[in-house]
Amino acid sequence: MDAPDTVREHEDYLAFMRTIVEERRGFTRNSESRLTADFYGFLEYNPKKHQKWVLNVERISGSEVKRNVGKAADR
Repeated sequence: MDAPDTVREHEDYLAFMRTIVEERRGFTRNSESRLTADFYGFLEYNPKKHQKWVLNVERISGSEVKRNVGKAADR
């Protein structure tokens, strides 16, 4: 994921990043919660670079921490 400075200064982006930092255990497949958000931008394909696909974010909205109902213990 890549975002220009104008996006990084937006409150929704800052809230998204704060949530990642504050959730000390992280968000993994088996964690108790998931972080969801709406990303607006485009996927850029660069076949010759290490990161072949990069999400160029123009805006993030609706960040929300939810219970992880997809984890193995809940199936």
